[in-house]
Amino acid sequence: MLTRQEREQNVLDLYNQGNTIRDIAKEARMSFRDIGAVLKKEEKEKERQKRQLDNNKYSTDSDSNRRGLSLSTQAYELFSLGKNPIQAAIELNLRESQVTRYYKEYWKPFFERWRLWRKTEFDPENIRKIGNLSIEEIKEWYYLLCHLGYDTDPLSEWFVLLQLISNTKKNKLTDKALIAQEYYKLARMVALFLYDLTKEKMPDPDDQMDGSGGTWKSEIYGEPFDYNNKQSQKRILDNYLVSRPYRIALIYEGDTEDFVIKSIFDALYVDQDRDGIFLHNAEGQGNI
Repeated sequence: MLTRQEREQNVLDLYNQGNTIRDIAKEARMSFRDIGAVLKKEEKEKERQKRQLDNNKYSTDSDSNRRGLSLSTQAYELFSLGKNPIQAAIELNLRESQVTRYYKEYWKPFFERWRLWRKTEFDPENIRKIGNLSIEEIKEWYYLLCHLGYDTDPLSEWFVLLQLISNTKKNKLTDKALIAQEYYKLARMVALFLYDLTKEKMPDPDDQMDGSGGTWKSEIYGEPFDYNNKQSQKRILDNYLVSRPYRIALIYEGDTEDFVIKSIFDALYVDQDRDGIFLHNAEGQGNI
């Protein structure tokens, strides 16, 4: 009778010999689920050992780094080990803003090489031909990913608001909400590829559901609608957030001032209730 450790080792040995899961199940007399659990456990252990080796490598070099290398070089070393800016800031005891600057500097050469490659070597039409795909087939993939994301997403009614949330924050979502974000990312990649091929901008995933192609967004959030546009962002937030308490009080003499102030507010898209501004027309009263 084999022990649990011996049974797990037998599974790993069979797997490393190139056997399929079905073959392992027959040989070891275990269910697919139990075999999967053993393999997943081994994968996590390998990841843990790799992280430990990376940390040991940095620990071994840290003293010499502090003696002879600049803070930026030490930060680059941490980034090369997979550390994010917050982790590097803690490790080096630096302000997050300073480490963020180092992080941008670290990635800049990679971005420049990518931009050069895209300008000189990237050939979307050749990629399409190699894949033996038509434009319509690629669009079908896009629509499928949009539907998978939207149908999975428990936050689908908040889709517009979530486009203003950073990827770092969205990556903290869990379960179906996180899976939906992965579908959306894949859909955007396909949309960008289609744009490279056809210069046609695909509608957002949520616009696939109502058939309007996104025209309703311009009606609600203003024309032109663009997630990167400050006015569009402000109107999206206005639509979802509660009104703020009064923070400023403006008291003025009469109707002329009332007209001018409200005209300025309209031009700047300032809403007195939303932005917490109290207006009072004194209607010609003196000594104000």
